[in-house]
This record gives sequence, C-alpha cells and structure tokens, in this order.
Amino acid sequence: MGFGMHEAMNESGAVAGPLLVSVILYLQYGYTSAFAVLLVPALISLAVVLTARFQFQRPRGARPIAGGRGDIMSCLKNQESALARTKSGQRSEIGRKAGDVGSEERR
Repeated sequence: MGFGMHEAMNESGAVAGPLLVSVILYLQYGYTSAFAVLLVPALISLAVVLTARFQFQRPRGARPIAGGRGDIMSCLKNQESALARTKSGQRSEIGRKAGDVGSEERR
C-alpha cells in the first residue's frame, strides 16, 4: 500500500504541479505567487505521509530488516564484518565467482 500511495502522489503532483504553475503564470501573478501556491499541496502531502507513518508504524506480519533487530546498527555491523572478511582475504561465494571470471579473462 505504501508503494501505491507513493506512486499515486508522485504522479498526481507531476501532472497537477506544472498545470497549476502554468495557470498562475498565465494570469500574470508571477513566480513568487506560483511557488507560494505550490506550498499548499506540499504541506498537505507531508501531513498525509506523517499521518500514515505514525498511524501504521509496522504492518501486521512484517519482519524486521537487518538480522532480527530491525535497526540500522545491526545492518552496519553486518557490513563491517563483511568488509573485514574481504580485507583479510576471505571472499564470499560471489566474490570467488567474480574472481574466477576475472582470471579467465586474463588467460
């Protein structure tokens, strides 16, 4: 649902925004008035997004990302350990396959 809401808001803004600015400029109110008018839908969009964020904090059945804790710190720790393995010469299966491809090209 979040993706659909995002796409709907994006598409409606992409159509309505330039049309609204065109009308305001046609009526010769100027760019300052056009941008001031665009502030209204921008604030409404922010209100909708913030309301959805606080009302639906985590959908039912959603699993946390990044190793069970669901926070950015555990994700960063996973990245650090992968980087440490790479620096020490240990490669993952993907890294080995990529190394194999490179060695074939050099032959």
